[in-house]
Amino acid sequence: MRLKPSLRKKNPYSTVVNGRYASYMMEIVPEEQSQRPNWLFGLVFVCFLVGLTRLVGLPPNFTPIIAGAIFLPIISKGVHYAFLPVIVLFLTDLLLGFHSTMVYTYGSLLLIGALAHILSISLGLKAIMGVLIWHLIVNFGVYLNSIPARPLLEVYVSAWPFDFRLLVSTLLFTCLFWLTERLISKRLGSVDVKASL
Repeated sequence: MRLKPSLRKKNPYSTVVNGRYASYMMEIVPEEQSQRPNWLFGLVFVCFLVGLTRLVGLPPNFTPIIAGAIFLPIISKGVHYAFLPVIVLFLTDLLLGFHSTMVYTYGSLLLIGALAHILSISLGLKAIMGVLIWHLIVNFGVYLNSIPARPLLEVYVSAWPFDFRLLVSTLLFTCLFWLTERLISKRLGSVDVKASL
């Protein structure tokens, strides 16, 4: 608790200072409780999981990378945190090797993270939107880098089985991140994320 003098009330113990009443009555003002950075636990958890799952070798396109791109700007309450999944992806690419569609991969993750922060829709819809953006941008990069050249429609159609697996994994990991954040917030006594599934 902290005390601050009131200049609004006159009382028998008031004195005149510069022609004005200055009260010595004290108002009790509750001290603002500092909010614990619950999102910090979420940031560490999501970044660690995204990096770990890339290194342990999950099935192709079964990854939490899009779920991380969706969830990190939400739990951190800042669109600038959308670059974190890209940093994690880049660091793991240093170990796994770079590829010709890196620009499209990183760009799609940044766009997904920015839209996830801006749009007021459920996490499930954000997950579907994220996979659709990934499908359109990354496979367009595959089309541009195909040798020999392939029709664009053929590239998109052939990628559907892989991106359907990506959709399933994104929905699963989004639920996992949401449940984990709820458990952490409940344990710490507050809820930071207002997004719903």
